[in-house]
Amino acid sequence: MNKEKILAGFQKNIGISFLNPLVLEKALTHSSYDRENNNERLCFLGDSVLNMITASYLFEKFGDFSEGFLTKMKANMVSRRQLVQWARNIELGKFLFLSNGEEKTGGRKKTSILAEAIEALVGAIFIDSGIENAKLFIMKHIECHKEEILDYKSSLQEIVQRKDGSLPIYKLIEKSGQDHKPIFSVSVSVDGMVEAGKGKSKKEAEEDAARKLLKKIKREV
Repeated sequence: MNKEKILAGFQKNIGISFLNPLVLEKALTHSSYDRENNNERLCFLGDSVLNMITASYLFEKFGDFSEGFLTKMKANMVSRRQLVQWARNIELGKFLFLSNGEEKTGGRKKTSILAEAIEALVGAIFIDSGIENAKLFIMKHIECHKEEILDYKSSLQEIVQRKDGSLPIYKLIEKSGQDHKPIFSVSVSVDGMVEAGKGKSKKEAEEDAARKLLKKIKREV
């Protein structure tokens, strides 16, 4: 497949039409494919844009929370794990321009390559059509995955500690299901308020319980 078809296919895949497809081509070009004209500089730019937009989102959503909480939340939202998940969701790997050697060693699935390509793509969108379109692209990912991105346990702990210095108390209610596919039920309590959550792991159940209790607390504020 030639470059024009690859670029056209990727633009269709992400629902964005580039004014200058050459910017997109550079974002998808790994250094193994072209040592001079690759996505490294766009990766640098995109990382800054991604951090700025994510920080702005968190400041607006959790503006009265501490700097430490916001820093921890941002680190989670722009972590390599999240960027790789994002890359996989838009099938970024299959559109990358890689050397034959990198291709043979599984480059299209390497987490470092995928994460950097996402950052480069953000940088390319910013250059091609401005900060607002870059924000739309990033926010689409955040909205689709905020349940797994946002740290509800940290949010709940921040609120409770600011109020009276105490900590939420988590208890395992039960573990059910089959051994290879368990379901955990966990409760969390704060000042007499209790909520229960479920998940495929204890941590996931705790996050679910914290999310539900946060909603209850916000309704009563």
